[in-house]
Parts: sequence; structure tokens; C-alpha cells
Amino acid sequence: MFSPLRIGALFAATTLATTASGNELIEDALGGPFTTCTGAIAWTEDDNSATRVEPMRLAVRDADDAANVALFLSEEDFTSEDVWACVDGVCMAHATVRAAVTTNVLRLRYQADLTSGQAVYGMEGVFMVVNAREAPIKVEGARGSGSFICEKALPESFLGSEQ
Repeated sequence: MFSPLRIGALFAATTLATTASGNELIEDALGGPFTTCTGAIAWTEDDNSATRVEPMRLAVRDADDAANVALFLSEEDFTSEDVWACVDGVCMAHATVRAAVTTNVLRLRYQADLTSGQAVYGMEGVFMVVNAREAPIKVEGARGSGSFICEKALPESFLGSEQ
């Protein structure tokens, strides 16, 4: 049986090799200079499972029309498959691994400005795995939340008007 966290890790592990520098790849994938955010996500699969905390980084293009987020562990591990499409601060990605399909959704929300010029954002996320090898087809999931400190505020248009 596939665990949503194992599928998420497998999804991430399929994107580890890169030949160009991470910063160049991220800039190319996002379409220009970007702001980097560093944080962590606490995940649980259900009310009875242990919480797992994972470090994470994200990047958003420095432009009013930014519509993607790059989600990665380190710049060296980044590939273009780590880019999620976003609308009003809600981002999603899909992948197919063997006979399983993942649908991942996250929501970013502004929390505070720091005196250093940095900004803090909260994140909620859901990983869903549809395992088509099981009969009947099974759906499993994991929920998570965390916070990110960004080098500077993300474009307001990226987060949407309700922020």
C-alpha cells in the first residue's frame, strides 16, 4: 500500500538530478528573479498517525504577474517538475508515479512583516494519492501546515485580494 508521504517523497525523489546551478534553473522555471522562503511543514496522515516535520523551501518570481511557486528542499535538487501553478495564493501540482496519481494543494497566507524586511507566511497543504492498482481504487491523504520566512514580501497579486 502506498503512503501519501512515501508517494510525495517518491515524487520529489524523481526530480533530484540537475546539471545547471539550482538558482539558474529556478529563475528559468519561474521566468525571472525570485524571492526565496525557508521554513518547515508538519504532516500527519490521519488523527492517529505521528506528526512528521520536514524542512522546505519555496520560491516565487518577483513580479506582479507571478503565477507559480517552486517547492524544493535545496536549490541543488530543484527541477522544473517542482513548480506548482497558483491562483490567489492557492497552488497545486499533479504527478503520476506507476499506477498512482498524486494531487497536491497548498495555500499560502501572509502573517507578518519582520523589521529586517523579511516577511512570514503560513502554509496549509494536502497530499492526496489515488492508487489505481488497488481494487477498488483507494484514496489516501496527508495534511500539513507550516510557516516560511521569506527574504522579502511576496507580490500581493500572487496571494490574491483576500490576504
